[in-house]
Amino acid sequence: MSTSPVTWLRALRLNKGWGAHRRGAPLQLPAAAAVAAALVLLLPALSFPGSVAAQEDQPQSQDVAILTDGPEKARGIAYLPSNVLPHYRARYEYLDSRIEVLYTEEEIVRFAQWEGVRCEGYQLYRVAGGSGSREAARPVFFYQAQEYSLFLQLPREYLCTFLQRFMRKFIYFRSVRDMPSERPPFPAIVD
Repeated sequence: MSTSPVTWLRALRLNKGWGAHRRGAPLQLPAAAAVAAALVLLLPALSFPGSVAAQEDQPQSQDVAILTDGPEKARGIAYLPSNVLPHYRARYEYLDSRIEVLYTEEEIVRFAQWEGVRCEGYQLYRVAGGSGSREAARPVFFYQAQEYSLFLQLPREYLCTFLQRFMRKFIYFRSVRDMPSERPPFPAIVD
């Protein structure tokens, strides 16, 4: 599995680039570095026609969710009654929408009025809350595993596609024992 150069450039743009670029200075590459980068990106396509065909099988760059914010530690899950539960929050940009994912290792008791939703082998529950048009456009879904729970706020039509791709990478990164951080392993690119 590889990520296309277009997706990487989009991810860098969304995450405001590297070091100095984050502080507001424009990103500048020396001319030699720009030429070398162009050759690295174009040479495989020119030399190996099979690699171009392989990239056509990859999701289109706009069909990739990119982590734009987080994970950041927070307290109090807004989708539940008044609480101070610790969790991590991350935000993704996916197609024309923003997706919010909350991760907690605290025990969450599912409310009986939460409607069950099946997505390609995953059992989720739609969190019942307000009745405003904003919630209808971006409902919240709850997923509970043995060791953690997730809340996902996203348009319903993106739920199964995003969830399947996200969980594939999330479960893999959770399985890596030598993670250098105590933060949950939110994937930077979900494709």
